[in-house]
Amino acid sequence: EDAEWQKAEQKIDEALVLDTSTRYKIEKTKINIHNGLKKSALQKIDMILKEDPNNFEALILRAKIMVEFRQFLRAKGDLEAAGKIEPENKQLFRIAESIRSKALSLYNEASAHLMNGEHVKSIRNLNASLLANPTADAYRLRATVYRHSKKFDSAIEDLKTAMSIVH
Repeated sequence: EDAEWQKAEQKIDEALVLDTSTRYKIEKTKINIHNGLKKSALQKIDMILKEDPNNFEALILRAKIMVEFRQFLRAKGDLEAAGKIEPENKQLFRIAESIRSKALSLYNEASAHLMNGEHVKSIRNLNASLLANPTADAYRLRATVYRHSKKFDSAIEDLKTAMSIVH
């Protein structure tokens, strides 16, 4: 399979010499992502979006990378922009579900850290989870961690936020 990716990359590189269109840049970026070169891919995507801020495929690719980097607000921003271009595209829903799934995973990790008395790690994971998908449960759990950490004002604020989500 890697040999096939290398052949594809070689053909894309050859095509880029002859034609610098966005299509080939996007394909090269996909290969970089496959090869684990996400930061390089991100730079290429940013250049593509600078030229064409409404490039749906570039927005989707950047959203996927942002999810992996736990940059959920940026990922959501890219999804929102892509949704204005192709509102019914199934990729939007898959990435949004991926964000919710990551949020749940972070919530579960935070819960485990709390059980182990690792309050700082728990807060870190809950903060990321809340950026990805703000839920009443996550605010309540963070309030619990704050209470255990004797940060009562923060605990009260999170409980108020949780109640506002529920009602």
